[in-house]
Amino acid sequence: MERAAVEAKLRQVEETRALVAKEEARMAAVGKKVLQAVPADKQWWEADVGQLGEAELPEFNRALLKLRDNVKRHADKLRSDAPPTPLPLRLKAGVI
Repeated sequence: MERAAVEAKLRQVEETRALVAKEEARMAAVGKKVLQAVPADKQWWEADVGQLGEAELPEFNRALLKLRDNVKRHADKLRSDAPPTPLPLRLKAGVI
């Protein structure tokens, strides 16, 4: 590889590192803002969205969707790992 090509790649790597650092700082600020919007004795997903700004809401929404997907995946796994419900209980519950 030519020297100019290597130098161009190195510049590209440095620019990418700078972008990553900037995005990490932005996301840390969003996370801090979300945590400030959480009432006492509540979890992060119960944050008061009225206190979040335009920059935080899309990230908060993405985090909620990711949480929902993770909970669903975990529930599906628990359901698939559980022993089958005996037939008499299914009949009594009106499942069959």
